[in-house]
Amino acid sequence: MRKLVLLLLLSPFVAGIERTTISGVADTQDAQDLSVQSEKLKEAASLATTVTELHRQGKYDEAIPIAKRVLTLREASLPAGDDSVVAAITNLAELYNNVGNYRSASELYERLLRVREKSLGKGDVKVLPILTKLAYLSYTIGDYRKSEMSFRRILSINEETFGDSSAEVSQAQYQLAEFYRNQRNFKQAHPLYDRALTIRLKLYSHQDERVKNLVVRYQCLLHEHDKAEMLKSLTDRLNKSYKGQASSSGVLNGIAISLPKPEYPEKARNARVAGRVVVKVSIDELGRVTSAEDMCGGPPYITEASLEAARKARFSPTKLSGQPVKVTGVIVYNFTR
Repeated sequence: MRKLVLLLLLSPFVAGIERTTISGVADTQDAQDLSVQSEKLKEAASLATTVTELHRQGKYDEAIPIAKRVLTLREASLPAGDDSVVAAITNLAELYNNVGNYRSASELYERLLRVREKSLGKGDVKVLPILTKLAYLSYTIGDYRKSEMSFRRILSINEETFGDSSAEVSQAQYQLAEFYRNQRNFKQAHPLYDRALTIRLKLYSHQDERVKNLVVRYQCLLHEHDKAEMLKSLTDRLNKSYKGQASSSGVLNGIAISLPKPEYPEKARNARVAGRVVVKVSIDELGRVTSAEDMCGGPPYITEASLEAARKARFSPTKLSGQPVKVTGVIVYNFTR
């Protein structure tokens, strides 16, 4: 299963907001209790500084038990929704994430989500970074149902908050489309890419990276599912939007004068790797391939073989007004077991 690209990052580490003084002493016993709480919070503040420094040094394993202690001390003295408790949960979750313990990180973010929903409400935009983190963590540990639910909630909150034609909704549609593409669910992914692109073409220049990145991923979906007519329709639509400046999504297999077949590597054969590799190529005025890159995140082993073969391809020179010009396009390779 292809990895999801993390499109929106939660701020990775939170400097804990410290609570070292507590007011409102009612009697001697209360004063003693509060004094104990104050000592715990002072210890937590000191340990939190150590955690931050260890995190800065990349010593995540060493920081984890200390971060656990910080959380325990703060939970013993403060309400569940206190900013210092929230900071401690977030920091511990990120440390787990950094060492690859995604399940523990996910559990902590679920807990953090419950805390924030209780104080802010389930539809508040401030829960979006937590939901985004949960969506990707759930995907990473193979809980695709929970990942899908999180992505759908992100889209719903953005629609209700910012409106159907907003940049925020376009981003949420893009994220959910990427989820479905990685699940090879064309039926769900296609309309989401299309709606996201419609919004971005209205908001941004065609040279904007947000447009270009989305176009590439949309093209990858169509290439991967062999939707040639849809690819042509998308290209025509883009050319119209770009006022005559041609886009570069054409499949070049049929016009090559020399198109070597990639070898099926032994490692790929042993692992029974199959699939489609889409290689984006740049071609000079003489028809030579000057660069080749994996456009859509192809399978291991066969992608490397495809890139090597693509670099050896040759084409007739493309002419514009009688003059040879540089062009770009794609070569598609299919591998079957």
